[in-house]
Amino acid sequence: MATVDPDVRAVLDELAAGAYDTGRIDRSETDEQRRSAIETDPLLRRETAPGLRTRDLLVPGPHGDVPVRAYLPAGTGEPPGVAMYFHGGGFHSGTIDLYDATCRELAAGSGCAIVSVGYRLAPEHPYPVPLDDCFAATAWVQDNAAELGVDGARLAVVGGSAGGNLAAAVALRARDGSGPRITHQVLLFPAAGHRPDSPSMHEFAQGYWLTADTVEYCWHTYLPRPEDRTDPYASPIDAPDLSGLPPALVITAECDPLRDVGELYAQRLADAGVATRLSRYFGTIHGFTLMAGRIRRGREALAEVAASLAGALRSPHGHDGLVASALAAEVVRRYFEDELHHADLDGADALHGEDYVWHAPNGRSLDRDETSRFVRSLYRAHSDVTVDVHDLVAQGDRCVARFTMAGRQTGTWMGVGPADQKMSMRGQILCRVRDGRIVEAWELIVEERG
Repeated sequence: MATVDPDVRAVLDELAAGAYDTGRIDRSETDEQRRSAIETDPLLRRETAPGLRTRDLLVPGPHGDVPVRAYLPAGTGEPPGVAMYFHGGGFHSGTIDLYDATCRELAAGSGCAIVSVGYRLAPEHPYPVPLDDCFAATAWVQDNAAELGVDGARLAVVGGSAGGNLAAAVALRARDGSGPRITHQVLLFPAAGHRPDSPSMHEFAQGYWLTADTVEYCWHTYLPRPEDRTDPYASPIDAPDLSGLPPALVITAECDPLRDVGELYAQRLADAGVATRLSRYFGTIHGFTLMAGRIRRGREALAEVAASLAGALRSPHGHDGLVASALAAEVVRRYFEDELHHADLDGADALHGEDYVWHAPNGRSLDRDETSRFVRSLYRAHSDVTVDVHDLVAQGDRCVARFTMAGRQTGTWMGVGPADQKMSMRGQILCRVRDGRIVEAWELIVEERG
């Protein structure tokens, strides 16, 4: 059972009370009524970052002109890198104006130019029209970079939800064709493909803002022809080959029906040799960056995106080359939030099998029996334990998880006592996974104990 972030819980309670009108599909409403409700919803509005120049332009596309808005940071003496931004909204809603604050924050935080694309919307314009608009705008920006005052050789694509699908598809189409050359991609809680039977679609089907029913409506709206649902440019996760794509940052939300498909796409990118970083934000919901005015973790995620763009677009080679594993992230989460919280002594050997090795901080490796005794002493020493994993970074098969653990100590642990007292611990664990399980942990760093 997921533990919902307090900011998110407050928003969900207000949504349940009818304070906002987003996250659901009322089939009695027209498309324009739904779009208007989203556009004016105060939950999705916040103050914007000052100090940026903007330009509203029309760029040519195969279905007519496409509106874009360029956000240009203060001059630094050389043209900045540029990131295309494709907004969310389930392919059927969303505008440049709705995502104005997001784009301003990314431009201000990264020092890069952001170009937001007002692509045509379904159902009036189903696939491939929105993708065609986004691709045409991306190509135009690279070809006309000098006119915009940006460096077209340092070009990224960014998108959230439906926009994450479009960003991934633009990168795929660019790889398969003759450009544009894209050096980085950022996908926030992406609708990477149609996976109605994934566990997260069932676990978070209702009560977490975006519903499974809404997801199905969005796919039907964008892809009314069933045969399009496995087209790689409509469903990037169904692409047979993901090699050769630009380095990626993939951000997911724990309590999101689309979580699993986004993390599976990150895993497939990494498996194909694409430098990929996966960040799961625990306790959050789909679209939480759009609610950054209310949800602190949304602001943190936007800061991570800005930092990623700054690093990737600082030079033509930019990316740090970290390869993340969605599987590793899930294993570490399970280790902390399930195995320790629901202490099952009989499960200790299952989690820490004969190929599991613990390296103590002094460098000495514990054998299987010593490891088992260590784990069992940890389980036996605490009751009513709660664990909050508040940062988790996966790099290849390695994970670093920063955590806070609190509960009642009912026995000594690693020689620390006395027993039967409240305890808290803050620190981090470093581990390695193989075939879906932790096989090595080489350091548990206790930063603070109370």
